[in-house]
Amino acid sequence: MSKVVLVTGASSGIGRATALEFAKRGARLVLGSRGEEAGTALLKELGDMPALFQRTDVAIEADTRALVDLALERFGRLDVAVNSAALEARGSIEAFDEATYTRVFDANVEGMFFAMKAQIAAMRRGGGGSIVNLSSTGGSRGMPNMAIYVASKHAVEGLSRAAALDLAASNIRVNVVAPGPTLTPMLSRVTDGHPEAFARRVPMGRAGAPEEVARAIVWLASDEASFVSGVVLPVNGGLTAA
Repeated sequence: MSKVVLVTGASSGIGRATALEFAKRGARLVLGSRGEEAGTALLKELGDMPALFQRTDVAIEADTRALVDLALERFGRLDVAVNSAALEARGSIEAFDEATYTRVFDANVEGMFFAMKAQIAAMRRGGGGSIVNLSSTGGSRGMPNMAIYVASKHAVEGLSRAAALDLAASNIRVNVVAPGPTLTPMLSRVTDGHPEAFARRVPMGRAGAPEEVARAIVWLASDEASFVSGVVLPVNGGLTAA
């Protein structure tokens, strides 16, 4: 794979695993995250791979444009974008305040909207591309004490499906991967360090590994999924099968 691949939220969790999975396939990587130290460490881990990192806050439109501009300046095109950056919030509805709502929606929805706008413009110039957005099991069902996060992920899935229809004629595919409980720092935070509490709900009896989600992302982004667009792919050990 010689594709140019952009990944947001690349410094940890699923985003990091996705960057490493694409690297195995020879992709040229443009990585963005607010975690500058972790992003720099990831570049070192990638070694001689053609990879760039730029500090990126997806809630700032100029940052998302700058990341796409970096891809175009250094590699000349953008083939794949994986929008993995997200924030969580836990608590009862009445306990949430406006600042929390804004913080989560700015990152998870508005940030993805900003990112996609810049990515789509670059892909049109190159004749097409593939966008994979990260949702969650909470993008299609409720989760206790996670109302704002759940609402934001429902919005991600709606935005992605509508974009898939709008962009089909431009040879730009838009899909969603919706992970279940996955062993990431976010899962540790929302379970107070006890991810097994969520894992017990999974029919396969365990939480997923970030690498398992990453492989699904890479497949959806690849030419092997060339006739797949507008889908939400659950990667959750059967959690939503019933």
